[in-house]
Amino acid sequence: MRINNIKPNIYQRLANKIEKSPRLQNILKKVDSNPSLANGMFVCATAVLLKPTTIMAIPTKDKDSKEDAIYSSAKSIGTGFVDLAIAYLLFVPINKHLDKVGRKIFNEADSVYFHNKERCSAYKSIFNRVAKIALLPIFAWAKFAFITPLAERYKKYRSKHESK
Repeated sequence: MRINNIKPNIYQRLANKIEKSPRLQNILKKVDSNPSLANGMFVCATAVLLKPTTIMAIPTKDKDSKEDAIYSSAKSIGTGFVDLAIAYLLFVPINKHLDKVGRKIFNEADSVYFHNKERCSAYKSIFNRVAKIALLPIFAWAKFAFITPLAERYKKYRSKHESK
């Protein structure tokens, strides 16, 4: 028995739902137009919601562990917002320029990209990945520069509201 014969209808139904849903198609077009920003949004959602929730769900008895958990949560939240802000500030302009270049090379008759959407998409994807790697020092600097003040501010806010 092949694995493809077990439940082929589930995969086909899911593919049909994605293909026929205008909302999902709109989301996929936006993700395709700016993959680095979509990645930043996913990282932000994970860092802001999932990690602090799991950190704060662990029961702690002494005050030092509780403060460490609050600080770790604040660092995670700060990391998510810094990652999203940098992705927005850097990659939206880069991708607008890449779209212009992509349209130009798509229509150039003597180009290897002439009327080849897959190659143009690969060009954009590779450039986004190279830019993300090249800009890692800026991401790291921003995280070091902004996360500690954000964590301290969150700690003060949290302790102020817990005392009430």
